[in-house]
Amino acid sequence: DFNPNSYEGSPNADFLGEGTLESTIFAASFETAFNGFKLQSHTSYSDVDLFYNGDYLSFAPFDNYGPIPSAYQQMNRASRTLNEELRLVSSNSATKLRWNLGLFYQNIDSDWDTSAFYNQDTTDFNYTNTTEDQITADDNKLNSLGLFGFIEYDITDKFNVSAGIRNEWETLENTENINNSNSKRSYNAFQPKLSASYKFLEDKMLYASYSRGFRSGGYNPLEVPASGINKEIDPEFTNSFEIGAKTSFWNNRFIFNVAYFNTVFENQQVYRFGSDGTRSFLGTVNFEESKASGFEVDTKIRLSQNFDVLGGASFIHTEITKAFEETAIGNKIPFAPQSSVYVGLFSHFEINETSKISANINIENKGKKYWFADDLYGVDQKDVFQDPFTLVNAKLIYDIKNFSIGLWGKNIFDVKYNQEWWPFGVFDGDPQGGPLGDIRTPSQPTTYGVELSYKF
Repeated sequence: DFNPNSYEGSPNADFLGEGTLESTIFAASFETAFNGFKLQSHTSYSDVDLFYNGDYLSFAPFDNYGPIPSAYQQMNRASRTLNEELRLVSSNSATKLRWNLGLFYQNIDSDWDTSAFYNQDTTDFNYTNTTEDQITADDNKLNSLGLFGFIEYDITDKFNVSAGIRNEWETLENTENINNSNSKRSYNAFQPKLSASYKFLEDKMLYASYSRGFRSGGYNPLEVPASGINKEIDPEFTNSFEIGAKTSFWNNRFIFNVAYFNTVFENQQVYRFGSDGTRSFLGTVNFEESKASGFEVDTKIRLSQNFDVLGGASFIHTEITKAFEETAIGNKIPFAPQSSVYVGLFSHFEINETSKISANINIENKGKKYWFADDLYGVDQKDVFQDPFTLVNAKLIYDIKNFSIGLWGKNIFDVKYNQEWWPFGVFDGDPQGGPLGDIRTPSQPTTYGVELSYKF
């Protein structure tokens, strides 16, 4: 109950539910060479169908995941995506000038249907007599056309500059089949990129870059103005600047890279829960402006011909600077760890001419992470966060000729943490006066596996 670092308890459900995911993917590539350039084509098509049903959390206030068989929920999502990219690429990498031009097309057709099924006999655990309440039945379409180009030029053998541009034209369309409404809109996104690098020594380089990024807009399944959730989701833009150094020493036995970055988000897309009084769902809102800056370092040391040590760290400061919710201003961007540190040991040993053994162990620490951006839930962000945690993963592989067998383990010390957490425990929805309880997605426990592969 209102404890973001609680990992106790397990779901109490009268409807256990099930989920299926079916995916079909086709891909093809083509390349042909001309005098001084190449023509490349990459085509892909995917068809994904997702089905899920399970016990229903209702604010009726009854059926908080059991024990009374009152209701269950169901979701069907389908998505069909076609991608096509054509590129003209310069084929002589030895020249000072290198370039590419391209055309990109994407078509996405997706459906999203959700329903609640209310049991007419709350003593019937088989749910043989239910009434359906269809919550959403949306059809969404996206058409995107992009033109892009990139040039890179060696001013000297030490000084390199590059520039790229990309412009995308997108059309979004949403059809709500429940109320028979339709929405259609179009916009374009201009995305430039500039970078420069200077190799002041043979194995040491300084660089700087600027780029403007873009994330498509979309539609929420429901509109809840009281929670700030609109039907339309605006596209998100980023302006990013990075400066850093890449270095190596001792004939590449020691590699050390460091970078500073600063990113400004425009209309950042942020998840939040909304409620229309009887139902709750996860939607997306736009915050007008937010910022993220920090440092990253990564390194690699070759201790011997059999052992490598890799390490890295990042430290990030985030802040929401403009938002429709005044209580979010000055807060951290949610779901963004404030730090990340990792260390890995890699080894390999030749047994004979046809076989070898390799192994690695990775230790990763994730820093503090905040779950929501404002006080929508009646609590301050600074008081609610995920504690830092450390994961250990390992893998052992034996290769003999064209055959290999691998043993792996993830989170081998069974560290518990939450992947998502929402503070519904602050609300009083129980008729006896108790809290609803928080909603969380727990971490994956210790998992082990075996991998077999054969090359032919």
